[in-house]
Amino acid sequence: MPTTAGSDVLAGAIPPDDAYVVQRLRDAGAIILAKANMSEFAASYGRLGYSSLGGLTLNPYNLDRDASGSSSGTAAAIAANFAVLGTGSDTAGSVRGPSSVTGLVGIKPTMGLLSRDGIVPLTLSFDVPGPMARTVTDAAIALGVMAGPDPADPRTAESAAFVMEDYTQFLDADALAGARIGLVTDFMGGNPEVDALTQSAIAAMEALGATVVMIDLPESLESPWSFLAPAWENEFEPQIEPYLGTLPEEYPKTLQGLIEASLAPEIADSPTPVNPARLDSFVTMTDTLGLADTSLLYSLSNQLPMMRQTLLTVMADDELDAFIYPTMSCPASPIYSLESDPTYVCEAGDPYSAGYLANASGLPDITVPMGYTEAGLPVGLSLMAAAYSEPKLIGLAYAFEQATQARQVPTTTPSLPGEQIDY
Repeated sequence: MPTTAGSDVLAGAIPPDDAYVVQRLRDAGAIILAKANMSEFAASYGRLGYSSLGGLTLNPYNLDRDASGSSSGTAAAIAANFAVLGTGSDTAGSVRGPSSVTGLVGIKPTMGLLSRDGIVPLTLSFDVPGPMARTVTDAAIALGVMAGPDPADPRTAESAAFVMEDYTQFLDADALAGARIGLVTDFMGGNPEVDALTQSAIAAMEALGATVVMIDLPESLESPWSFLAPAWENEFEPQIEPYLGTLPEEYPKTLQGLIEASLAPEIADSPTPVNPARLDSFVTMTDTLGLADTSLLYSLSNQLPMMRQTLLTVMADDELDAFIYPTMSCPASPIYSLESDPTYVCEAGDPYSAGYLANASGLPDITVPMGYTEAGLPVGLSLMAAAYSEPKLIGLAYAFEQATQARQVPTTTPSLPGEQIDY
């Protein structure tokens, strides 16, 4: 099927083969219905869920709010019952953010558990695919099918000792009994309704037998974007160009060629031109040192291992089974084309900050619905733990989901005549 990264420049571009995780889904009997819209080349730059090919993705819970990004189309489609499950890619929260604001379960797996083969690269140091579904059960089924070592992605070699063919065996409604959970307080305070729902989630976990302790992260982890920035800035050009080289001859083969094609009148003057800020980022990325940048090399060899070890040390010192935090510190934001929305409250500098910890460290993170704001907007709770802890996280998330039954159906996509969907 055409794989475009949401770019009108790549309209109709057929890759040479299926992505590894897609092939595994096909081999297991899955029917691939469609591709979904996304933030162009997996980065939103102020226009969450917008692309020159697909336009703007709307949140099925409120059509004046976005579906986050970058995997916004998948999130909106699954939330609206177009399909049972979908896939996204997560470089800086792009599976978990859209899942959170559309009432879904999304899994950002341990780096190396799922193959990156076939992903249009953004930053391969952090890019990872993950399933998105309406229930923990569906997400666990998908993860078991998608996971596995792939010779085309050397990073998956170590996962052979950890991968499970069936993650549904860990769906344990009693998993929270005796669990010790650490609430990361550093990312609270963005929105009072989100904070209140988090407190309710804590109460539910404690009622199920968990011990929840407050965690204030070390100062070195308080600005998690700084760990992502060197790779984000330097990896795109040297990684996107080999990918472009696999496409048919009529498509650009360089980032500069992609920029020039994006500025062509048929796209620039269309109703859905490329997001100007995304175009500016392309230009900026042509003027970096790429993989030879010293800040990137220092980050990969020193900073990222340090922050990962710091997180694991905090877990060990407090004897934690998992960290928890609001997946996003604010609800879904108004679509970019609205001038203002006085009902939107967000005091966070970056509502995605907490999620960057899992990307920079390579640790797994699962988001599960924890409730709704007064305006009916879904809010997700994230659980993060040590590498290859997906079985534990699935159990904890399932116990929470089964006890709270938080998910509601979007009112904009009711059942079709004669259709009955059981939850």
